[in-house]
Amino acid sequence: MTSEKELEEAQNLLKIAEKEYENAYAAIRVYQMDPENMVLGQPLIIRSPISGQVIENTLVTGQYLKDDADPVAVVANLSHVWITAQVKEKDLRFIHEKSKMKIVIPAYPGKEILGEIFHIDEAIDEETRSVKVLSVCPNDEEILKLGMYVTIQFTDMPRQQVVVPEKALLQDEKSTFVFVATTPHVYVKRPVEVDVTRDGKAYITDGLHSGEVVISEGGYYLK
Repeated sequence: MTSEKELEEAQNLLKIAEKEYENAYAAIRVYQMDPENMVLGQPLIIRSPISGQVIENTLVTGQYLKDDADPVAVVANLSHVWITAQVKEKDLRFIHEKSKMKIVIPAYPGKEILGEIFHIDEAIDEETRSVKVLSVCPNDEEILKLGMYVTIQFTDMPRQQVVVPEKALLQDEKSTFVFVATTPHVYVKRPVEVDVTRDGKAYITDGLHSGEVVISEGGYYLK
């Protein structure tokens, strides 16, 4: 009985040793080394599995490293970088995955980089009422640094809209409206939906059709 017990213990120890050997073998292969041609005590050259730059290095000469130690160096390929934008809830309708965008870098006045929307988060931050939008953009010149602030200008999909002078818009208690010419010298009050006003122009989403004539200024005299 004693011999059988010793045999089982020896077999278990062998299995444990074989597993440890497999783990060590695989760990060495990760660093692109050949365990079959290594000798005890030779220096171990650690090669990164990816090309890039060392962006963090806490290694100290003579430092003892265990197999469960935290990483002591970080390598990153910065030829393309991720950018996270905060987009307000009210502006979500203007952005879509794969849409193009323009990145303006305050650190480099006049410098612009083109990027693309990769992912729009599904959750809204209840405090800021904004959504995280993840974008990817080229960084061939390596001017974008980790943690840098940038301004993103999203490009909406092209669409047709009726545009009128902003001064043509009038407001009452219920709605925004304009005066539309129906016949010579006859004008009708027409409620409209305004998408946005910019540079003295109002972009209309509902209420007007292309080609209709409106009072562009002084319409309040008709009220």
